[in-house]
Amino acid sequence: FKTIAMRHADVMLSNMNNKDWQIKNYSSLEKIIHAIHMSEMWEQAKDYYEGFLAAPPSGEVCSCVRDIKENGIMAELQLLALKIKFPGLTSGNPDLPYGQNASLFP
Repeated sequence: FKTIAMRHADVMLSNMNNKDWQIKNYSSLEKIIHAIHMSEMWEQAKDYYEGFLAAPPSGEVCSCVRDIKENGIMAELQLLALKIKFPGLTSGNPDLPYGQNASLFP
């Protein structure tokens, strides 16, 4: 496919019967909209990223900002990834379709 939208549609349709693909508990429509939304976000972020590559922050930028392992940024990103991939872990909702409840949901 030549366009990103068609590539997203192809991937989504190829995986729409895989219950573990992409964000759990999303409908097929929500999954394709999410893919398109994220594509828009990445396109907008591209200019900023290219700007950082062209002119990276100087050594004068505080090391506490640059040290993402120690300043909590990486931990927050990992937590966000867990919340998206396994919403029942952090939602407090025991009725989500995981573990013992998996058989309750088609």
